[in-house]
Amino acid sequence: MTAFNHFSDVSGLKANVDKISLYVVGVSNELRTGPLTAMQFQLGELPFKYLGVPLSSRKLNISQCLPLVDKIIARVKCCTSKFLSYGGRLQLIKSVLFEMQTYWAQVFLLPKKILYLITSVCRNFLRIGSNEYSKKSLVAWDTMCHPRSAGGLNIIDFSLWNRAAIFKLLWAVAKEKQQLQMKWGHAFYIKGKDLSQMPSPKQESWVVKKVFDARKWWNTNLN
Repeated sequence: MTAFNHFSDVSGLKANVDKISLYVVGVSNELRTGPLTAMQFQLGELPFKYLGVPLSSRKLNISQCLPLVDKIIARVKCCTSKFLSYGGRLQLIKSVLFEMQTYWAQVFLLPKKILYLITSVCRNFLRIGSNEYSKKSLVAWDTMCHPRSAGGLNIIDFSLWNRAAIFKLLWAVAKEKQQLQMKWGHAFYIKGKDLSQMPSPKQESWVVKKVFDARKWWNTNLN
């Protein structure tokens, strides 16, 4: 707190104490009470949202990810979306709806149910201009995700892209070793072992496990 207050005096930036929470896990009540009393911060509880993304020490459940689906549905129901042509709806899916899930998908592996709901909303919106369920299906959605040269509309598959984004994190761990967070990962998890051969950490958070499990996707695709 002395360093924190010194930074405020030098920079002139004052933190709103009412909006600050202290998150403490894995310690006794006595050790937890000390920092709370000294800092005068309120005790926060997991899960919570940081920069719009829910953070949790456990695997995210469907209810925690539903706000993302609701946000996409709200964009589809926007009054201006009702007057879009087929080409306009296609462009909205590629440029707007896809980007809305990108931020979440680059942080952690989304539940399959959430990916299915997002795909269903986009599929129905493209076909009938609404998120309501429709049996109208001229072309399969998997075919629409193919490149135009293969007869598709070049729509990115949300599930495959989510896996690719997680694999990108694994790539960063393997190749960008000079970054501070990657140095920490190597010192704490890898410890000089061969990344391609070492087992996935068993006692760590599910996010870390999924990043290491991305190696299985790579090996499966190669075989």
